[in-house]
Amino acid sequence: MMQFLDTHAPLYEQIAAHVENLILENKLEAGSRVQSVRDAALELGVNVNTVLRSYALLEERGILVKRRGTGYFPADMARQKILEKRREDFFKQVLPELSCANLFIQIAV
Repeated sequence: MMQFLDTHAPLYEQIAAHVENLILENKLEAGSRVQSVRDAALELGVNVNTVLRSYALLEERGILVKRRGTGYFPADMARQKILEKRREDFFKQVLPELSCANLFIQIAV
């Protein structure tokens, strides 16, 4: 079960990241149905609209596809798209912060 982190990220982004992690861990593969919006909302104790917003965000990013009357499913290239986005985020956000911090604490790289 997913636990919300004490972070500044909105709940819908944390839920989206959780779904992405399930895909990366091969717990959710292409062709397998993602948990329904209602079931996920009940399990997580959040509003249905929060889960719907998470799934819509992932659909917009090309990670999930919606099949009318059936639900959401991981897209064929979902894993690759997630990895590309996370690498991009690492080089844009994490690496610069690490480099800056290293100036102060002087870790030999």
